[in-house]
Amino acid sequence: MKRRTQVLYMRMLSFDLCGFMGSFRRVYSTTTSLTYAFPPRTTLEGILAAVMGFDRNSYYDELGPDNVGIALALSEPIRKSVQGVDVLNTDSVSPKVLSGRAKRVQVPTELVLSKLGWEPLRYHVWVQGRLVDELKEALVKGSRYPLSLGPADFPAWVENTEEAECEVFSYGSITSPQLVSTVVPSLFSIDFEPEKYIVIEERLPRTFSSGRISGKAYSYAYEASGKPIRILPMSKEHGLQNTEVESWKLFRCQDTVGVFLRSVEDGTLSCRC
Repeated sequence: MKRRTQVLYMRMLSFDLCGFMGSFRRVYSTTTSLTYAFPPRTTLEGILAAVMGFDRNSYYDELGPDNVGIALALSEPIRKSVQGVDVLNTDSVSPKVLSGRAKRVQVPTELVLSKLGWEPLRYHVWVQGRLVDELKEALVKGSRYPLSLGPADFPAWVENTEEAECEVFSYGSITSPQLVSTVVPSLFSIDFEPEKYIVIEERLPRTFSSGRISGKAYSYAYEASGKPIRILPMSKEHGLQNTEVESWKLFRCQDTVGVFLRSVEDGTLSCRC
């Protein structure tokens, strides 16, 4: 199979997204609030919008995958815990209900926590695209709006902002196994090494359209303790002769290899820098 060899070099911004607990509600959960292990791309779009001061519902195109590349890694081991959370029963609205003095409804809610005791959750985020300068300036000055890991009562903050020039290439161009630090699309050929605890997180939304309607969902693999995942090149034996997968973008920043959270057509990122 002929491999694509085009390599691009792009400026990328990276930072740690931290908080003591998070809850990123699965799109298909109803009465019980189940959570993803890490924030989906749509949640990260909202966090970037809050940092830069975008108005609600105004950033879907500007921060969409055709303009901004986003990647994410688990920096620390995580665990999940289900807790009962009291919410207001708004079947009937009155001052007593809205003040919390009426009977409440308890909803089982799944939370993401650090596995390291009282240490905060820590996700490492990479951002590439036309808004890197604006985002860097906003991070230096401080977020325009409060940040959270899901609900507003799970506050978050940003640490360790760095900028680097990184090599960007397509999955179809690799000819040898790669150790990837970020979460990996489950469509890739993954080496499930026995000493690693690799989990498949299913059906994460990747982008919003107008009206806050999420587009196609993808599944991703991550290593529960934050270790890198080994991916293998595409081959006929892996059954991955797929244009979307072949053109999916990866990046290399110094010794770190990562994968963007959403596939793009070949060359899209190169004209958005």
